[in-house]
Amino acid sequence: MEVRSKKPILIKFQLKPRIDSLQSGIVYMNELKFFRDMEKLERDDDIGDLMENNIHSTAYELPDGRPSNVNLTENSSSNFVFCLFYVPLHLKHFQFSEKQKEKLPVFGDTALIIHDSQEFLNRVLCEAKKGGYKLHHRGVVLYNENEPIPMEVMDVLTKGLHNIAFMKREKYHYQQEYRLVINMDKTEKDHIRLNIGDISDISFRVSTKQILEEGIEIIE
Repeated sequence: MEVRSKKPILIKFQLKPRIDSLQSGIVYMNELKFFRDMEKLERDDDIGDLMENNIHSTAYELPDGRPSNVNLTENSSSNFVFCLFYVPLHLKHFQFSEKQKEKLPVFGDTALIIHDSQEFLNRVLCEAKKGGYKLHHRGVVLYNENEPIPMEVMDVLTKGLHNIAFMKREKYHYQQEYRLVINMDKTEKDHIRLNIGDISDISFRVSTKQILEEGIEIIE
């Protein structure tokens, strides 16, 4: 599938009605508790993740040699996230892995390909600012829970505890995730809804099946 772009590609996999809503301009951000509850209550660990807002490692021991799990968490604030699949620009041809072909259809039957990622981010940042929100965005940082917490993770956390929202276990590597995060003081809200206006000019829809089969050819 050819995509003309001079920017990295962002893709949202979802059910068609929700993709229609997103393309009309609605960016719906769930609080991380939504994903923790999805695994805890629904046993869904594809979209859900019990370790959201938490960094977990089994690689440590007490002085007497007994294993000691380490958990870093941040409970003083709320993190609202919007998750996308990320294809770097330097990958002129991107082919989905067998793992991605297996797992990504769980997210929905439709893919929204955002071919001008910078313009999309600009619109979301602008709308967030209007609402008085501070929005952060970056690729997810992966770590192996069976190994000591890597310095890269600790370094990112020193730049702000809200960055814990960008930490995911290695088992989720196939999601190639790029996140938009709004961090605020603890609240009972379960979502934030931003209306950035119609984005048909910077995106188009295809079936999840089609894009997984064809891959992406980026044409600048």
